[in-house]
Amino acid sequence: MGIPDYDLMFDLLDTKMCGYLTIDELQDFQTQVYFAPLDLRQIEAAVHLVCGKNSQLKCSKEYFGNVVEEIGRRVLLEESIAWDFKCLDVLGCGRISLSSALLLFKCVHGQQFSLDIWNRFVSSRLTSYDDVSFDEIKLWLCAVPSGDLSNDNDFDNEREKLENQGGEKLHEDWSFLEKLQEDSSLLAQREAARNNESSLLKQKSRKRLRRLEKEGINAILFDQESDAEDDETRKGRQQIGASDLVALLKSKYESLREKLLLEQLEHDIGEGMWQAMSEGEQEERLIHSKLRERRLSSSHEGSVTHSHTAGSVPMEYRRNLLALLGSSRINHEDVLDEENKRREMLENEGKTDSEIHNILLKEWQEKLQGNVDSDKMLNDLCLRYQSEKNTLKSRLRGEREMMTVTQRMQEYKLMFREYLKSSLENSFESACLVVGVAETVANGNEIDRFHLGKELQHILADRLVTERRGHRLPKEIKHAELEYHQHETGLVELYEDVIKALERKHRAEMEIMVHMLQGKDASQTRADVRKMTNEERENQFVVLKTQRQGWRNRSSEDKLASKSFHFKLLQEAVSTVYVNQRLEMKEPGADKDIAVSLLAKLLHQQELDAETLLAVRDQTSDELLRIRQEQEQMYHEEWLDNLSAVVLGSSDVTRLEDDIIKLLEAKYDSIRHKVFEEALRDQKGSNEWENTPVSERYNLVTKAKVDEKKYRLQKRFSGAVKLLGDGFTNSDKLMSYLGENRQLFIENLKTVLEKRKSRLSEGLEIENENYGIEEKNLKSSGNLWKDLDERYKNEKRLLVKWLQEGGSGPREVNDTTVRLQQQKRLTEQEPNMLCALLMLGLCERHRRTENERLSQDDTRRHLLAEEQFDLARLSGNKDVKEIEDAEPNKDVLNEWMDAVLREMERKHRMEQRFLSLLLLDNALDDLRGEAREISEDERQKRLMELKDERDALDLDEKGDQDMNHTILEMACAFKIESRRFRLKSSQKERRVTDDTIFVSMVTDLRKRHSDECEEMLEKILDMSKEELAAVRMKEIQTYKSEHVENVAAVLLCYDGLGTNDEILRALENKYDALRDKLLLEALRKQLGEDEWQRLSERERQLRLMKMKLEAKRLQRENKLDELARLLGDGFAADVNLRKLLGENREKYEQQLRERLARRRERLAKGLPPDDDDEDLDDIESLDGKSLLESLDRRY
Repeated sequence: MGIPDYDLMFDLLDTKMCGYLTIDELQDFQTQVYFAPLDLRQIEAAVHLVCGKNSQLKCSKEYFGNVVEEIGRRVLLEESIAWDFKCLDVLGCGRISLSSALLLFKCVHGQQFSLDIWNRFVSSRLTSYDDVSFDEIKLWLCAVPSGDLSNDNDFDNEREKLENQGGEKLHEDWSFLEKLQEDSSLLAQREAARNNESSLLKQKSRKRLRRLEKEGINAILFDQESDAEDDETRKGRQQIGASDLVALLKSKYESLREKLLLEQLEHDIGEGMWQAMSEGEQEERLIHSKLRERRLSSSHEGSVTHSHTAGSVPMEYRRNLLALLGSSRINHEDVLDEENKRREMLENEGKTDSEIHNILLKEWQEKLQGNVDSDKMLNDLCLRYQSEKNTLKSRLRGEREMMTVTQRMQEYKLMFREYLKSSLENSFESACLVVGVAETVANGNEIDRFHLGKELQHILADRLVTERRGHRLPKEIKHAELEYHQHETGLVELYEDVIKALERKHRAEMEIMVHMLQGKDASQTRADVRKMTNEERENQFVVLKTQRQGWRNRSSEDKLASKSFHFKLLQEAVSTVYVNQRLEMKEPGADKDIAVSLLAKLLHQQELDAETLLAVRDQTSDELLRIRQEQEQMYHEEWLDNLSAVVLGSSDVTRLEDDIIKLLEAKYDSIRHKVFEEALRDQKGSNEWENTPVSERYNLVTKAKVDEKKYRLQKRFSGAVKLLGDGFTNSDKLMSYLGENRQLFIENLKTVLEKRKSRLSEGLEIENENYGIEEKNLKSSGNLWKDLDERYKNEKRLLVKWLQEGGSGPREVNDTTVRLQQQKRLTEQEPNMLCALLMLGLCERHRRTENERLSQDDTRRHLLAEEQFDLARLSGNKDVKEIEDAEPNKDVLNEWMDAVLREMERKHRMEQRFLSLLLLDNALDDLRGEAREISEDERQKRLMELKDERDALDLDEKGDQDMNHTILEMACAFKIESRRFRLKSSQKERRVTDDTIFVSMVTDLRKRHSDECEEMLEKILDMSKEELAAVRMKEIQTYKSEHVENVAAVLLCYDGLGTNDEILRALENKYDALRDKLLLEALRKQLGEDEWQRLSERERQLRLMKMKLEAKRLQRENKLDELARLLGDGFAADVNLRKLLGENREKYEQQLRERLARRRERLAKGLPPDDDDEDLDDIESLDGKSLLESLDRRY
């Protein structure tokens, strides 16, 4: 026999030229040589033995020969051991006693036998005294013996010890099982009778309760029940009680527990015997198992061990419960609290954010590792249930945060879906996976911060692909759990029916996707797609998307008639995506990975679909019935929207995105309408256009819009621009009025804020922190219609991307919807094109924080105010009384939000007219003359007095309303002259005209309107319908009573040297400097003077910046003790710092009020404001822990 050439063999096996072989490749080689696969663990042990523990289970070329010889030794030895094991297995059950295992160790290892390796084997077992299987012992027997050698006396002593301990353990187990299984059949009968009696008692109680509601006390006094009541329908539930939630949580975990116990029973009895049993026998066995588990848990203080049948072995699971279910949705706040404490601990150790994340990720992954048996799994399941039940009860009792009625309903919907999904699965692991996916996605990124949700989806998809290989596509999804309620239904039952309809649709989509990936038509379709070139596949993909959109827009009858066409269309789309991904993946054997990846994406899309549907609150019965019918229609007509979204990437497959895109199109249509109105006015002349009837004007504009749309669809923008005439050639200027669209602005804003955050983390100063953001240069083609179309497409692309990446939550959708509706409405309400373009652009991008706005928007706001004021002057600014809109549909939340905004906008238009009337009122000339004669300080004093007088009015009283108007007329005269004085001081080279003053005041009003609108948009998103109705009535009352609060704020605010914003900014800079000095001194004291001198200036600034960020975080979280520790102990007796801080909060506020009063008096007398300010030198003792706190309070 020749010597084998191991180098040549290694080169032949190393096809990827990696320089090493993995254990999987070694196992394939071993199987081909010995015609029987060796356990992968044996291969791992051989590699560890030859190549070392640090080899990472990779065999290099130099060790290959020794590894092959070690594998050969283990193959031969394992075969010999198997025969010895069968000789000792006298019962033929595949297991031997512990004493026999010791004898086998002695026989196999011979003179090298050592009790050290035997004790290590015994210690590695979960249950030390159970019988031993061959798979459990073979790896230890094949290993090279190590440790001190043992003689025959040591062996005999160990064997005698095992026999004595085994006898004692057997006696204990026998006594316990004898007590536990005492007449188990009788216990099962009692349990079944108890369940039956409980069910009858509940049914009888419901009957009597219904009779009590109908007949009153007579139903109790005269208990005359009839047989007809047995068929009486149960009254539906309208609300969720605490007991409903607790009962549903129990049902959810009971479903998982039953599946685990059933799998253990089948494992104990054997699959063949289990299948041969009748349903009654299986049910009886399950009841026995439940009783045993209940008795064990009560006997062992909640710990469930040895719940399987006596003499059997618990099942092994490759993943523990946390790896199957993920983090608890109900307990996720507790988990986050623990993680935050761990994060703070690591931060105190000096770890960076990146290091902390890696440490937490590693700790999380370690928790997911490890195999468990069914006993441990059952125990963990019981503990998790108890933990969630305690947390839920504490929330229901209000110990943490009281759950409202709406929150209870939301929790019930999520929990019922989890219970339903687990009930529909056959295996325990699949049931856990579907619940885990639902829980992680329902909590979003906060709970799934380590991306376990995606991993669970991938594992579940892998199981589905494997289990359904070779199965036929079911014609219909039928399951007892998916049957609708037949009795009287309330809101709760309707919600349950909606969830059942949703799950039926999702399961149908999943089954069809699996069939399209590995069904009988999948291979042929993929073969046809592979024959196409890349360009042909791309073109065909576009055709498929178009055909799918066309099918989606058909009627229900056409959809049903063309289901086979739609099925083939999606089959080709799935095959196309499959082939494209296969060509990108060069690794062999990647076909299953692609199928699993696509199915996992479908599962994720379905979770997003469910989240969007279930997140809507306060729905009525009619709405729920409509949603259920819609889901049924999607199921029966096989819309397959989620499947289409995955393979075609078509945003138009979701109703949500359809609705939002339609609103976006309507907004741009309103712009086109204004442009054509302006163009036709120029072509016909202003006089002729004004004399044209409104209906005729509308027809002309509509016809022009139809012609423009034809040109736009044909990409003939040059022809479309000719429809406007000669006055619209300057597209750059017109598009500059609009500026960036909202989505692009938000994207750019995120980039700017990230840069600011990055500079802060590096200890650098922020450039232009207190100023707006510069707008990027807008590219223009010179064609208005082309530029407008590009702007629309860009906004649509960004909007759809945002929705698909997580912006499809109910709050985000409501925000986007009401904003688009408002933008369209405000555009339509403007009198001409210029105002419409400016108003739309400002409305899209407004931000309440000054340093988050576009700098160019200030110019646009001024231009809009100038144009609106000119139009008010030309029209005579007639006072118009607008009629309030009709009350919206009480069941549609979006309509209530829109109604609030409409009333607020009506109020804003009234205020704008009111201010314009004041500014253009010639009757105020005398008052303005008087205001011009007095000094600026006197004018400011008079404005303050007028403000105090107005604050004392009751603006809902008619007399006070007239007084309010009089006060504002006087305030307007003083404000005009005060503004003139201020503008002259800042613009010495320019002549300040009345129009300049008027426009600046209208600009101020526009800014206040924008701020109020943005604040309202943020508030209404979190309001209920009742709250929205109250806010709407308040806006209506404010309009009718003409409070004109925004006008009053503009006219009565301080307008002297140093405005409110400038004073606040200066104050903020002052206290920022004080904080920096304090923290810098604290840092120097903590490091010591020598260490401080060794640091470079950049290192000092970096440390200071980290300390500032940490101080802000602790102050924000109100952790004052930790804030004190941040400063250290060096400030306890520092008198100079206490002088810096001055008085305590109460005394300081009192003195501040006195100083402000004296300041007003000196201004009224025409004296300088600071000549008579007293030095506040009183020193109050402050302890070291309140330095930063006091400094922040003073600010």
